[in-house]
Amino acid sequence: MTGPRSVFRFGLPPSLPVAPMPGATGRLTRVLSGIVGRQVSVVQSGDYDALTEAIRRGDVDGAWAPPLVAARAEALGARILARPLRRGSVRSRSALLVRTDSSLQLETLGGTTAAWVDRASLAGHLLPMAWLRERGLEPGKLFGQQLFLGSYQGCIEALLGGEADVAALFAPPEGHDLRHAVEEVAPGRAADVRVLACTMPALHDAWLVAPHVTLPEALRLERGLLAARELPEGTALLRDVVRAERLERAPELGHREVFARGLTDVTLPLRAEASA
Repeated sequence: MTGPRSVFRFGLPPSLPVAPMPGATGRLTRVLSGIVGRQVSVVQSGDYDALTEAIRRGDVDGAWAPPLVAARAEALGARILARPLRRGSVRSRSALLVRTDSSLQLETLGGTTAAWVDRASLAGHLLPMAWLRERGLEPGKLFGQQLFLGSYQGCIEALLGGEADVAALFAPPEGHDLRHAVEEVAPGRAADVRVLACTMPALHDAWLVAPHVTLPEALRLERGLLAARELPEGTALLRDVVRAERLERAPELGHREVFARGLTDVTLPLRAEASA
């Protein structure tokens, strides 16, 4: 980086937890442009590692990052500004789903096909993996095939279409109806799946700025995000895109707890070409 860009580049993962309403990218761009005071360009990464690498290299100035990406970026010097509050919590669980007409149980998963989001997705891969290992089941030996489909929508579609026997989906905190998460991803299909298991909770996504962003600009963006409900289109952005009640301030180094969850895959390095 040799100097500030005229355009603020904002990174996104390959897919958001829930398919946003039409026009979501434009709404996100307008709200962020109003906050930072210059044009915002939204950049969608091919996978979670690519987003982490874009943050590290300074190819993006800010990002809406999944939890492990946020934790890795924070360890690299990024500043986490805000995290969404959903159903009164900053944490969510992962649910292992099977089709309603399936007789599968935990003890009969051997040889089946699992649908995951991304190798670095917490709710979409790592939490279920840790949950299975805690019960003496090694996923690499348990499943006949593991598919990485890039989105929760892809996982549910593969499950319902018969391409997968079990799939992971983010789940709300304990005490909330898990069917709501299914309805958000696959409207009208909640009755077609059943929950095989739910994992422990973990932090969900976060909004951050890359290490090269100046403190004044970071604080300006943080103030704007925390006051999003007061901005033009801010309430609609939270409701239709972020799917959260509000954004709240994130504690300094708060996402390091992701590394302390005992998830053996969490500390895997980035792809070889990314770390070269």
